[in-house]
Amino acid sequence: MEGYDEFSTNIFMVNKMLDFLRIDFFGIDIFEIIWGTILTVLLSMIFGYFFGAIGSFAGFLLVSACVGYSVNEDMINGIIYGSLVAVLGGLLSFITMMVMWGLGIGPGATIMLYGIVGIILGLLIDLIVGASGGAIGSSLRQ
Repeated sequence: MEGYDEFSTNIFMVNKMLDFLRIDFFGIDIFEIIWGTILTVLLSMIFGYFFGAIGSFAGFLLVSACVGYSVNEDMINGIIYGSLVAVLGGLLSFITMMVMWGLGIGPGATIMLYGIVGIILGLLIDLIVGASGGAIGSSLRQ
């Protein structure tokens, strides 16, 4: 592939190999959402463990920027994908924390101290951080 460096060529090859997993749902590539959500949960919990809430949101920002970059479309699609990844990642992180808290093997779910309002507020913050990350990733691509 002429004009590309080795890293971009490898990413392109991996994307071509995984084309059979791509599902188009109302114009949204579900594969991007799924890998972004899984990576969001992992990075937000790892960064959150070491750096607290700021690290958790940094994980959300980093992954949503990567998803916004990989969408390879305009800014609006990057924002939409980043928001979807962040909200779904936030929900999955919350469920994972509740399961770990119930089993007594993980960090406490401090968001439960605030009840449903804390959960909704946390998801709104995730939405804003994800939209920002998606916009950053899309703007880096253009």
